[in-house]
Amino acid sequence: GPGYGNVKMLDQWMMQASFLDEWATKDSTAISTKYPNLKLVMGESGGAYNSGNKEANNRFMDAFWYLHGLGRLAQNKHSMFCRQTFIGGNYELVDKHSHGPNPSYFAALLFKRIMGREVRFVNIVTEMTDTDKEASDNVRVFAHCNLEQKQLGLLIINYNSSGDVSVDLKGSSMSDLVPRDEYLVTAASLRSKSVLINGKHPVVNPDGIDHLHPRKVMDYERKILLDPQSYGFIHFSQHSAISQRKCGPYR
Repeated sequence: GPGYGNVKMLDQWMMQASFLDEWATKDSTAISTKYPNLKLVMGESGGAYNSGNKEANNRFMDAFWYLHGLGRLAQNKHSMFCRQTFIGGNYELVDKHSHGPNPSYFAALLFKRIMGREVRFVNIVTEMTDTDKEASDNVRVFAHCNLEQKQLGLLIINYNSSGDVSVDLKGSSMSDLVPRDEYLVTAASLRSKSVLINGKHPVVNPDGIDHLHPRKVMDYERKILLDPQSYGFIHFSQHSAISQRKCGPYR
């Protein structure tokens, strides 16, 4: 992961996209160059060694390195990512005392549900809605296909600390991006122990999870819009032009 559990710079590293790019790229590039036929896996990663950090790894900010790692390592041909841990340590996905989900539990759940197994690459155009300035230096996007369902999933992470960011895909018209489902994930602060999905707190109960419903978008004039320091999963219908172009025609 980004560093040692007790280092003061850990939270900055978690929220610095360029640092995470370097962390997720250099080892896999070196290995794949020397051993091109070797199967790459992330055998263990929890964001910070020495059992993690109790003010970072079990908080909302933890998802920003975790999701980046899932997306970037998949791009770098890793076939598996083992999260340290499901329960235990400060980086646990489920709180050992309450048995309730920590924020990154929902990051893992949505990644599993939305992102298929086939990596695709997309180019984006981003804009800060309050300044009209380009925001791409602090935005990361990852695309995967579910080839069986012919559906495209996007993970978009906005590391910008201020200003909403709108995201368009280069080479696609607005009408190409509907119908789609949006899961936009925010929190009261980076150190929050709870998250909001489309503005509602997800609640785990014996029958499943309440308030884990997408925002359905049919209006092609509605842009993909992310709050500062938030992330979102976008699931495109097999009937959308972008899914058909990236994942193949639906029959």
